[in-house]
Amino acid sequence: MSMSNHPKAYGTAVVAVAFIAGVLLTLGFKDLYPDLERRYQRRRGNGTGTIASDSTSSDLRPVGPNLPPLKLEDHTRKSIAGLPKPFIPEGIEGCIGNTPLFKIKSLSDATGCTILAKAEFLNGGGGSPKDRVALNMIMMAEEEGFLKPGRGDTIYEGTVGSTGISLATLARARGYKAYICMPNDQIERVTPAPITSTEHFVNLARRRAKEHTASKTDSSRGFFADQFESRANYRAHFQSTGPEIYAQTGGDIDAFVAGAGTVELSRV
Repeated sequence: MSMSNHPKAYGTAVVAVAFIAGVLLTLGFKDLYPDLERRYQRRRGNGTGTIASDSTSSDLRPVGPNLPPLKLEDHTRKSIAGLPKPFIPEGIEGCIGNTPLFKIKSLSDATGCTILAKAEFLNGGGGSPKDRVALNMIMMAEEEGFLKPGRGDTIYEGTVGSTGISLATLARARGYKAYICMPNDQIERVTPAPITSTEHFVNLARRRAKEHTASKTDSSRGFFADQFESRANYRAHFQSTGPEIYAQTGGDIDAFVAGAGTVELSRV
């Protein structure tokens, strides 16, 4: 009986033979592949053949007729050598300053002028321009010996605004305690009083700093930040904010507008 008389059986036999042949071919290539790789590497090391390669590819390309390329797959992590490393700030202090300028489209369209705003809310301490002031006051106090990290010093300030937030944040970051006085608030309730009174919240903070230093219970000191009188206040903007704005605008500035708190920005 001929297989041609039974087409169904013939087709089944062909499929079975093809499947078995495919399995054998796969197994044979699996055993042959490492040997091919070793032979190419040996030829490359002995200089008996010319193989083109590059430093970023795992392809080996033999140069010459009838020599197909052999691709060696590399599953290792791709190198990022050569790419610039991103800047990583040192501590929260490194996140203060160099805030961007952005265009306020509505005001620019309404006035026909280019109105830019300085994104001081991106400062990393308390999210305000006072971060610059607080950091500069602390750094100047450290340079002059009034504050020393690790000594147990406390920073005292009388404030009703963002300076207290910035001082408290940065004091913690640099190893100090912070003591904030403000009128009729939850930190320390102080009855409103004129600035000449010793019970005014600013004068109270000043007195507490002196009492701390004079207590002699340990080697720590009390430091009165004194934002309203401190040179570090306006210098923070004179040294950073002003130059930043000038550089970001290329010096093309017709007018400068700022809100007045302790008026330190008026010196920019």
